[in-house]
Amino acid sequence: MLTSLLTSLTLLALAGATPVPQTAQQLSRAKAYQLQIQLLDPTKDLEPSIAGTYIGTIHVGAGLNVAVAGGRNVSGDTPFYTNGTAAEGYVDVLNDLGTAYPWGIKVQDQNSSDATYPGEHDVEIDVGGGSNGLGLVTDGGEVTLGGLAAGNYAVCNRFNGYVRANLTMVKYVYEGETLPDGCVGIEFVPLCAELNTLPEGSEWTHDFVQEVDCVVPA
Repeated sequence: MLTSLLTSLTLLALAGATPVPQTAQQLSRAKAYQLQIQLLDPTKDLEPSIAGTYIGTIHVGAGLNVAVAGGRNVSGDTPFYTNGTAAEGYVDVLNDLGTAYPWGIKVQDQNSSDATYPGEHDVEIDVGGGSNGLGLVTDGGEVTLGGLAAGNYAVCNRFNGYVRANLTMVKYVYEGETLPDGCVGIEFVPLCAELNTLPEGSEWTHDFVQEVDCVVPA
């Protein structure tokens, strides 16, 4: 009985120290994608659950949006796309958000952090270009949204003074940093989508959109 109990506890300890395997991805190629949240550890989630939701935006000022864990249905939403090339010296991830301008994903670097929550690196989706070098990363047959350096994304329950409410805000945790309290580790899985047509009168172009690896929606 004691041996059985010790064996069970040992297996649980090993399970807690081992990355939780995820369902294998079926990859394809497309010029656009929706960014779906996948928990790094399915046993660690927020309440209500953010598993399977998509990245969304909350307006916090002129041309400024914080990235948040959004809804479960992206039907009709404009997708993200990878814009530019390394040869041109700039690559970022954009979304038109149904407007005449691009909105880019911006991730704070290791030397910058949230004014209210020092040490936490914010993720925003603001008008104009995104963080240079941000893009999708394919590794071992899986594709996810990469960061500016090694690390992983997280979603945290945080109070935002502009909207005066608690939000499920997206953050980035660099390698060597500790996941803050009230947060769960995630990755963004790009689900293949169709690139939207720019609205009439748009001051933007899709001429430099890349075709990238993405995951075939289930």
